[in-house]
Amino acid sequence: MEALQAIWKTVSETAWIAILLQAALTFLITWGVVKLINRAFEKLKNKKNLNIQFLRRILTGIVWIIGVLQILSLIPGMSSLARTVLAGSGIAAVVIGLAAQESCGNLVSGFLIAVFHPFNVGDRVHLIGSNLTGWVEDITLRHTVIRTSTNSRIIIPNSEMSTEKIENSDYADSAVSDAIEVSVSYESDLERAMEIMGQVIGDHPLYYDTRSREEKLKDAPKVRVFVKEFADSGIVLRASMWTRTINENYGACSDARFAIKKAFDQEGIEIPYQKLVILPENKES
Repeated sequence: MEALQAIWKTVSETAWIAILLQAALTFLITWGVVKLINRAFEKLKNKKNLNIQFLRRILTGIVWIIGVLQILSLIPGMSSLARTVLAGSGIAAVVIGLAAQESCGNLVSGFLIAVFHPFNVGDRVHLIGSNLTGWVEDITLRHTVIRTSTNSRIIIPNSEMSTEKIENSDYADSAVSDAIEVSVSYESDLERAMEIMGQVIGDHPLYYDTRSREEKLKDAPKVRVFVKEFADSGIVLRASMWTRTINENYGACSDARFAIKKAFDQEGIEIPYQKLVILPENKES
């Protein structure tokens, strides 16, 4: 009897060793397939495309699920135990159902984002409802990652992204403009001030010429300078600084304002500003 028990114990231990070896082999195969998928997608030229990233995560997720299920199937009684636990716990079923509903909602929303392209990785977006501005850095099966100007990351569930009103600066054309306004005194040469302002903006190396072919043939001005208003202290001039991307625009506007101020000083064109005059109080002697 003792000999039979020893033999049974040896057989049982051998069976568990075989199960562990099969589980380890299954894990290694699953991990290897995932690595191959990631490596194949990394070789693609447009690997940052939203559809490609989403497809990569779908495939790797499916491979991992199959691998985990295969490992669980090697353990005797695991599937029946799982059914017993789920059937005997209504609360667990509700919790898992709600979690699955939310996860499926994010998954479906992520799929719709990948199909309809409201934004791509690298786009600068402004979420109107959340008043959040940043660059799309990544999109997963569950969430979208937004990188802000302070280099922090905002993680937003895909279900929320699909219902947000999004202002996308790169949706159709990445070119962007910002207004540059400068005031000149009423005594200054207005035409010369407008000429200098247009020349400085148009000569900036980052300025993006938005004229049509017909306008160029007609020698239309590269930059149009407008008289915006007659203010109390001076005449307000307005022009647009166009650049190819929004990342270039802020610096280009700063450079242009500095150059306009310097050119106005050389030409004797005054930029008016408020002056405080202090009158001494009259004292009766």
